[in-house]
Amino acid sequence: MPWQFYVVVVIYLLLIMVPVDTRVALAIQGDNQQLIFFFVPQFLKLGLVLHVIVLALSDRRQDLVQQRLQMRIPFASAFAIVISAVIATEIGFSDQVPAYVELFGSVSFFFLTLAGTLLCMRFKAELAELADSSFIDAPNPPSEASANDKPMIANIQQLMDEQRFYANYDVTLDVMAQALNLPTHKLRPIINQQMGFKNFNQFLNSFRVAEASERLLSERNLPILSIALDCGFKSLSVFNKAFKVTHEVTPSEFRQRSAG
Repeated sequence: MPWQFYVVVVIYLLLIMVPVDTRVALAIQGDNQQLIFFFVPQFLKLGLVLHVIVLALSDRRQDLVQQRLQMRIPFASAFAIVISAVIATEIGFSDQVPAYVELFGSVSFFFLTLAGTLLCMRFKAELAELADSSFIDAPNPPSEASANDKPMIANIQQLMDEQRFYANYDVTLDVMAQALNLPTHKLRPIINQQMGFKNFNQFLNSFRVAEASERLLSERNLPILSIALDCGFKSLSVFNKAFKVTHEVTPSEFRQRSAG
């Protein structure tokens, strides 16, 4: 999580936990008190909700796991509807929500949770793969390629190895599918299932890190940033993160250890 996220959370908690006596002592009264201690936390909460929705929908087209791809929009939509309803209710009643509204909300959340749990139980096999794909950075072991897929895999390897397609900053799954003259929905399972990658950036970074690893040793006088940019990474921080996932050390540490 970026540090800004924690700052927003801390500010939100501090504002909602300030006792009334403290607010009076700070000479904050009337409309200003309601603005600072009620409306600002609500907008912060709404901002966090929007952040989650953006995370769920960002780079959706680059996702190679079909189950996760299918769940992104329903998850973001359900999350937005439920939390927005809570925030709207609190604002509408000025945080003095009547007991009958609280009861209605509790019953609604119960049935929503029950429905979601039953749905998860129906698709437990798919969700097990989804959870594994969400939390493990390393690629899955590739499955045996079929006779029809082998020529396409060979074309993918040629595009990457000979043309260095991964070195382009603006490469997307759709752009690669066009270069291979393949529909995106056919390319996605090949990279995911036959080659073992869970998202398109992970796939690209495997080639980028492989080339960068060789050049860090063969071109020792070349700055690390220059190598990273030439291999297709947009920044040094992104390169360091991807490199550490593969080698468990930073590029500079990798170069220093090899020199020793």
